[in-house]
Amino acid sequence: MDNLRLFLSPAEFIDSDHPAVHAEATARGYAFDRRKIGPRRRVAPIAATSGQVAYEWRHLMKKLSVRNRPLHRHWKSARRPDCHPLFRRVRGPVAEWERP
Repeated sequence: MDNLRLFLSPAEFIDSDHPAVHAEATARGYAFDRRKIGPRRRVAPIAATSGQVAYEWRHLMKKLSVRNRPLHRHWKSARRPDCHPLFRRVRGPVAEWERP
């Protein structure tokens, strides 16, 4: 894993993806001071199980159906949403800590 660390502080994790964080904040109209983010770091992708990704997607779509109907309509036809580049989808169930 040439120079990749497995455990990061929250600040290091944010620094690893600051261009995407800044772009999303700007797209949403947030005041975002890029100078507060440290240097970009390379990190190993975090494994996210297919069951957990599907669970999170259903949860998000349920919230969007109430809070942002146009965005819900836009995304509701997505059958298998892409993971953020910091995550790598692997086969597996919903995490044990989730409520039934």
